[in-house]
Amino acid sequence: MQREAQETCSILSLTEMRVGISRGTISRCIDGGNTCSCLDPLSPERGSMDPNLDELWTGAFELNKRDARSATRTRPLDVLLWGDSIIERMRGRDLGQVFDDVRDYLEVYENSFRPLHLRSSRTSNEVQGLALGIGGDRISHLLYRVLNGEMVGGVRSIRTKKKALPPGRTDNPKVFWLLVGTNDLSDDCSREAILVGILNIVMQLRRLRPRATVVVNGILPRESFIFGETINWVNRQLRCYADLFDTTTRTGRLFDEKFDFFDATGLFLNDDRTDVNFEIMPDGLHPSPKGYKIFQEQIRQHVLTLV
Repeated sequence: MQREAQETCSILSLTEMRVGISRGTISRCIDGGNTCSCLDPLSPERGSMDPNLDELWTGAFELNKRDARSATRTRPLDVLLWGDSIIERMRGRDLGQVFDDVRDYLEVYENSFRPLHLRSSRTSNEVQGLALGIGGDRISHLLYRVLNGEMVGGVRSIRTKKKALPPGRTDNPKVFWLLVGTNDLSDDCSREAILVGILNIVMQLRRLRPRATVVVNGILPRESFIFGETINWVNRQLRCYADLFDTTTRTGRLFDEKFDFFDATGLFLNDDRTDVNFEIMPDGLHPSPKGYKIFQEQIRQHVLTLV
C-alpha cells in the first residue's frame, strides 16, 4: 500500500510547504496570487470573518474554553473533536446559539460521547469525548483556538516553553479528531494552502501532545460536489501523509504512527454516489441528527481502535 501511495502522492516536507506559503511560491489563492480573502493558513486568527459576528464568536470561544477546563477535572478524555460548525452542531448549537431542536442533536451526541458528568462508571465500548467547534471557522481560527485556551490541560508555549504542561495530563486527551477546511474553500483558498494549514495544526498538536494520536477527518462532500475536485485532492494528500508516516526526507521525518486519516465521504453520499444524501445532509453541508448518528458512531468505533 505504501509503494502505491508513493507512486501517486507528491510528498513535500512541512518545512518546504510552510516556506512556500510564506515566500509566495505556493499561492494562498486559487488564482495563483495572494489577493483573495483566504487567510494565511500558518497564522492564528481570532474572531469571525464577518465583523458583525465577532461577539457571537467570542461567546462561543468562551464556552469552549470553559468546557475544556472542565474536562481536566475528571479522568482523561478519549477524544477531543475540534472543528467548525460541523463539529459545533453535534451539540445542537452554532456560534454558541442553541437550536430549537437541540434535544435531537444532544441525544445523539450524548449517546456517542456522553459528557463526563453523566458517567458513573465506564464500560469497554464507551468513548469519553468532547466536541469543540465554532461555526464559520477557517483553519487559521482553529489554530488560534488550539493555542489560546481550548487545549484540554493547557498549552505550553512552543516558542518560549516557559509554561509547562500540567503534571499527569500528557495523555489528556488520548485522541485529537480534526475536521476543518470546508469554509476556507469559500474564500478561494488554494488546495495547497488548505493542505498545509491542516498539516500545520497536526504538527502543533504532535509537539504539544506527543503521546496523543491525531486523526484528520477528510473534508466532507458538499451539495452538487461543489469544490469537489479540491476536496478530493486535499483528502487524497492527507491520506498520503498518513499512509507514509515513516517516510523521511532531507528535512527529516514528517509524522509518525500517531497521525491517522479518516474518510467519511461515503457516509454522506446517495446510493448512486451522484450527490450528497439530502436525507442525512439536508442543507448539503451539515448532517441532520440522523446523519450525525451515523457519523458519530463511525468516529466512536474508530477511536476505540486507537485507545
